[in-house]
Amino acid sequence: MPFISNWIMAIMTVLGTATMAHSASDQLSQFRWNHRILVIFSDRSDDANYVQQMGALKGAQEAMAERDMLIISVVADAAAIIDKPQLKLDADGLRKRFGAEGRSFRAVLIGKDGGAKLSSSRPFTPAELFSTIDAMPMRQSEMR
Repeated sequence: MPFISNWIMAIMTVLGTATMAHSASDQLSQFRWNHRILVIFSDRSDDANYVQQMGALKGAQEAMAERDMLIISVVADAAAIIDKPQLKLDADGLRKRFGAEGRSFRAVLIGKDGGAKLSSSRPFTPAELFSTIDAMPMRQSEMR
């Protein structure tokens, strides 16, 4: 009986891990084709680059809304959409998906198609983000 119990536990662990990995890769699919996302990774909320990035975005909320942007903050082991903290996301899954597995600062712009369009280990200025987005074919058609 212990053998069967251990075997069942092993299978449940493997299935649970596969489910977590699957949900991590799909957790942003709910936003595909509707939103562009800026994911901001940091080990601490008081990291100088994180503070600079968040500060730069505060004055650009209208322009971000015009471009259908969401901001996801991944600090240490917590991930959430700014202005929607009730929607929790898988921090480790996001780190793996976008190559931010270390705890250093990284910002990644994701297009409406779900692909990473811009990635940096330093904060983006709003002008950098908006010029990149405005050059995208989907954005070009939105502006017509």
